Amino acid sequence: MRSIVLCMVVVLVLVSVSGICVAEVDKKGAAPGKWTMDFDAARKVASAKKLPILLNFSGSDWCGWCKLMEENVFSKKEWKDYAKDNMLMVVLDFPRDKTIVPANYARRNDEFKNRYKVEGFPTFILLDDDAETVLGRLSAGRDKTPESFKGEVAPLVRYRAAETAKYAKTLKPKQKAEYLKIVGQMTECRTGIKDQKKQAAAAEKKIEELEEKLVKIEESATEFRVARMGADELKKYKKLTTELKAAEKELADWIGSGPQRTPENTLKFQAMSAKIEELKGKAGKY
Repeated sequence: MRSIVLCMVVVLVLVSVSGICVAEVDKKGAAPGKWTMDFDAARKVASAKKLPILLNFSGSDWCGWCKLMEENVFSKKEWKDYAKDNMLMVVLDFPRDKTIVPANYARRNDEFKNRYKVEGFPTFILLDDDAETVLGRLSAGRDKTPESFKGEVAPLVRYRAAETAKYAKTLKPKQKAEYLKIVGQMTECRTGIKDQKKQAAAAEKKIEELEEKLVKIEESATEFRVARMGADELKKYKKLTTELKAAEKELADWIGSGPQRTPENTLKFQAMSAKIEELKGKAGKY
């Protein structure tokens, strides 16, 4: 329930500014410093030019914070001048108007959202030029500017292989060897962290599987107990659990539709939540 409330808070945030201009976003092809939906094209250009890729998980026609970042950062000349020399930029859009994003991109966007565990919009993920290594994650902010956002990006890209090689060329042989040794130690640490995270992710997935299995077993145990109370009680219990699952799905689907923050929607959310709690209480008595 807590996660549902948090999602509700996220989707109800609105700011009255204009968002990314859809007409200025390429749907095919990619070039440094220009927004595109074509991740595959961006990946090829990033690999050829050794540039990082900025992924922008956005709700272009409804997300207030997404619109604010476009207004305060991405639409500014300072950012555009910087980006055209330093990165590829890909929009992974989740608009209310489904005609904005081609179907094949929409499916891919969902896949990426799950892969990177994106829980709110906007989320910015910076990838290295291999289009796989995550350099870092960034978020929106009311007071962010092109200069401040560039400042957040800088430490994330500073020790990329391409940047390391470029900087090393400016050093004398002894300094170069010393610097590359330090950077090599950093790389070893990052590799170790990555390996540990993979192990942790595998363990987490196993835990989730066991938790799901446990829930089903507990449901079976409850049905076993209820069945001993008689056929009528078992029928009532199954009706309750069916209604509960339907109520939870209804709330999740409604939140997923991105309702606006209005008194009516607040009351609707409270009523739907109250209904779920009531059904849980009734089912819990068994």
